[in-house]
Amino acid sequence: QFIESYHAWQRVSVFQFGPAAEFSALLRENCNTFPANPILIEANISLENYSLDLPSNYEAKGFSALDYLFFHAHKNELLIELSNPLRLAYAKDCVDDMRSRISGVVTSWDSYRTTFLAAEGNDRNSSLSLLFNQFLFDYEQIKRNKLALPSGFATQYGIPLDADTALVEGLYSKQSFALIATNLQALQNIYLGIGEDGIDGVGMYEKLKEYNAQSTVVEGDLAEAIQDQFEVCKTLIAGFSNDLPFEIQSNIAQIQLVSNEFQKMVPMLKNDMRSYLSVTVTLTDSDGD
Repeated sequence: QFIESYHAWQRVSVFQFGPAAEFSALLRENCNTFPANPILIEANISLENYSLDLPSNYEAKGFSALDYLFFHAHKNELLIELSNPLRLAYAKDCVDDMRSRISGVVTSWDSYRTTFLAAEGNDRNSSLSLLFNQFLFDYEQIKRNKLALPSGFATQYGIPLDADTALVEGLYSKQSFALIATNLQALQNIYLGIGEDGIDGVGMYEKLKEYNAQSTVVEGDLAEAIQDQFEVCKTLIAGFSNDLPFEIQSNIAQIQLVSNEFQKMVPMLKNDMRSYLSVTVTLTDSDGD
């Protein structure tokens, strides 16, 4: 059940606007800040004095905290740990915190849907701009935070950062590659206009086709170039037989190849597609690409 929910999150994390971006929700921060902070989690459990509403506890709640609580040790040891009512109560509090915030967002979308559909055009408050910026942010999360950063291929303000396998998402459940794959597929579906029901509607792909958009990264049609690059990245991720930390330590050359292919898509999205859609990038990062 936890693993299924972890993957379900990957399919909706891109929708961090409207109700999900309100301070009372902030779903991305409250549900999936990673990596977890085991020291803070253990301190909260021991002291029995914590508020999961505080931003200082982002690293001690959500999916990453549950990933730690449910998978950080051998099964027999975990069973003993979770027999502690304080530990079990903390896990329940984490689940209840997510459930409450997500339920509030789902309810608010009933009325926000009208606002979102009416926000036509391409200014910074338009539905197109909101979706594009979160689409780009979510892709950057995969490319940098989920892959390049733990692998040692990321920079901070131009300064190279050392590899640290403890930074991967899904560290304890060994789901890092699987979560990347689910997240990437969700973004591709949005790009193509494919809904959760599998119905193929109008997506960014169709808009780029309408504009006869051309790529500055590879020769030819931009819509097809982005679609092809999605397929390249998906195939490479699916090609690993072990989880990301193991591959970083034993197969770093292949990880770098994958990281390079993810990077190749960035100018297609951030420069080419943004230009044709005439939207402004409103979310910034510190890696300089």
